[in-house]
Amino acid sequence: MSLFLTTTALTFSLFVLAPFSTNPSMLIQHPLVTQEQDCFHESYSEYDLWVEHTRQRFKQAYHAETAVDKSLALFKSRYSKEKFDTYKKLTCRTFSYDVDGVPVQGYVIKPKHMPRSLPVVIFNRGGNGNFGGVRFLSMFKTLFPIAEQGFVIFGSQYRGTFSDKIDSKYGFQGYYAKQPQDEFGGKDIQDVIRLIDYIPSIVGVDPKRIGLFGWSRGGMQSYLVLKQVENIKAVVTVAGNSDLLAGLSQRPDMERVYKKRIPNYQQNKTSELEKRSVIKWVDKLPTNVPILLLHGSDDRRVDVSHSIILADKLKQHNLSHKLVVYDRDDHGLTHNKEQANQEIVSWFKQHL
Repeated sequence: MSLFLTTTALTFSLFVLAPFSTNPSMLIQHPLVTQEQDCFHESYSEYDLWVEHTRQRFKQAYHAETAVDKSLALFKSRYSKEKFDTYKKLTCRTFSYDVDGVPVQGYVIKPKHMPRSLPVVIFNRGGNGNFGGVRFLSMFKTLFPIAEQGFVIFGSQYRGTFSDKIDSKYGFQGYYAKQPQDEFGGKDIQDVIRLIDYIPSIVGVDPKRIGLFGWSRGGMQSYLVLKQVENIKAVVTVAGNSDLLAGLSQRPDMERVYKKRIPNYQQNKTSELEKRSVIKWVDKLPTNVPILLLHGSDDRRVDVSHSIILADKLKQHNLSHKLVVYDRDDHGLTHNKEQANQEIVSWFKQHL
């Protein structure tokens, strides 16, 4: 296992400003981090604006007004004004950063009022390309509840995410379509590792307390990062991929993603998938990093066997871990989200 990569040279891309001078309004004080923007802006600046924005989206999706009203009522019941007002007490920024000349989008979320330096949790998202990108709603559902408990959430969208489909407010229309794409556990791992370089530049963090939190494909990302860096204190994965070859037999349609994104997949299918499958190299993981595995028993995207078999492998290698399987729950842990959040917060508070 090698030391994490450090930025030894400043590679200035289209989005890098030079010369660099400290800007007190910037949450991340680093020359390769630019384009910071408040998450709570425009349609997300106030709850009523968010609801109206959502109504317009529903109107585009449904012809019947009754369907729009029903969907909006469900939305408001799940994402209440009370929660919105609570989460607005967080600081949330999106930004662009440079990875060896490749522009990548990221986000950081933290409590506004911190009596002490806080630990950092790097969130590794699921999906691929634009699918699964971390937008405001996914922050609201998955990341805000963790951040408000006293953590700084730091994450990458991975390279190539947000092409010409992105909302024009981000200002990067079309540009990302021309950039190197997400390789589903290839060079995009550097997009996560590079974030570690920037952690000391975040106002109010403790750079010695870093955890990894991966969901679905993000579980794979977390293990690949854990194999390469030495300063991670704890890991949580939810519905994480651990064996991509076995996963193909359970979900054959994923091969379409692999063919599109993984370099040399056609020529080296088995070796490329094994590179990305922690089940094949558990012995390469550090022995002092505790791992929490959460999974729904009825997950149809990533079968629960991924976590069960991995937990058994971790046990065989005497690696500290805990497995929690939620009976009859799905890929998003829809029926046990609050319980899962409690497990995640408790794990990080105990180990960071």
